[in-house]
Amino acid sequence: MELDNSGSELNEVSDRRRHPRIVRTLPIFFAAFEGDDTSGIPLPKYDAQTHDIGIGGVSCNAVIDDKTVATELSAKKKKVNLNIRLVEKNSDISAKADVAWIYNLKGLSVKTKYGLGLSFVNMAKAENDLLSSYIREMIVLKQEQRTRNRQRIKQVLAQIARIDNDSFSEAARIREDLGVDSLMAMETLAALETIYDIEIDVSRVVEVVTVGDMMGLIECYVEQRA
Repeated sequence: MELDNSGSELNEVSDRRRHPRIVRTLPIFFAAFEGDDTSGIPLPKYDAQTHDIGIGGVSCNAVIDDKTVATELSAKKKKVNLNIRLVEKNSDISAKADVAWIYNLKGLSVKTKYGLGLSFVNMAKAENDLLSSYIREMIVLKQEQRTRNRQRIKQVLAQIARIDNDSFSEAARIREDLGVDSLMAMETLAALETIYDIEIDVSRVVEVVTVGDMMGLIECYVEQRA
């Protein structure tokens, strides 16, 4: 497996996922070793953060100073011992995993950051059950939060448009159906920026046509902030 600078392999792997996954930032550290022999000389330990996590594996972002080490991690049959901190449960889980893919995350950081996909190959049943429970709980919490956020966005729109928030659906067009002009739309976005502590790129406003579009845009920023 070679280092991938484009991230295309990530998208390919995403299409093959069979397990529920959640986007969640959690602390993680790992150390790699050759093949199935954990007694060999390990590569350095690295701290990282998860990007998303599922029953079958985890993707994470890690700062790796040495490109040689990154290349080593991408070699065939490379495995890692990893530890993931489930913050909300105040618990750790550990597992052995294969390095499924690795690619360079382009950015302005002085240090090079890599995205890694780790596929679990060995995890104790108790820890597997704990991870399964955690993921189910987080999915439910995320769905509940999404519902609350959409209700709040609808309320803000209704208040600025001076209409009943039960009188329109997510499919309603903001300008044509709600009568929200450009100034009112900017007022709405400014209010939502304050509520969710986000900063919206003005160039993305052109994407917003319906109420659902606005909800999706806000959700995108809220998830990035989390």
